[in-house]
Amino acid sequence: MSDRPVVSRLVKREKQKLIKQTWIAVILSTGLLVIFILFGIPNAARIIALIAGSNPTSGLSDSIPPLVPVLQIAQRHTNQAEFTIRGIAEAKSQVIIVRNELELDSVTVGDDGIFESSIELEEGENSISAYSVDGANNQSQPSKTEVVTLDTKIPELTFGEGISAEVSAVGKDKQYFTITGQTKPGAKVTINERFLFAKADGSFSYRYRLNEGDNQIKIIAEDKAGNRVEQSILIKFRP
Repeated sequence: MSDRPVVSRLVKREKQKLIKQTWIAVILSTGLLVIFILFGIPNAARIIALIAGSNPTSGLSDSIPPLVPVLQIAQRHTNQAEFTIRGIAEAKSQVIIVRNELELDSVTVGDDGIFESSIELEEGENSISAYSVDGANNQSQPSKTEVVTLDTKIPELTFGEGISAEVSAVGKDKQYFTITGQTKPGAKVTINERFLFAKADGSFSYRYRLNEGDNQIKIIAEDKAGNRVEQSILIKFRP
């Protein structure tokens, strides 16, 4: 009896095994390539070690920098000097917060990769960034710089010619009264719950329909940082 069928089955089985191993190698190589492209060589090596469940420092000195922190800034303008910064970074690393090139705070990242820090802002623009330092004293690249403006100045609010604390308007052609004024550029101007935004030069203009008799009008100007000023005028209208 010939042993050719047995040999053929063995060859076929080895071919199938070789094909399976080849596909596994291709898939793993593709996955590793994607990780290196997305995260860069230092971060990719750390991620691969974490996926494998091993310690990248086991048996070797750790020279791989931690992941670059990502800052989460909720607002770009504020009138409060104390400012809270949140973000994500490598778990258990130290994140150093930098404001205008001055290191202000060092905070430990939680096991969930989240950190929070409160710093003091300076009046005007504050350039804020951060970097991470791991247990082996490896330092990450700096994060993207975020700019937060501290503005504590109350905006000015002045009115145009002919407008004072009390105004008289007589005649039907005066029923639509134009309120003009000047305030901080881009400020939100509210006129009796109707609002508009000041132009780039700080000017604003609004045609207000008067009712016969006394018209009490409240004007509020509020800038991007939340500073506000309020004034009232009384317009007496008689058709």
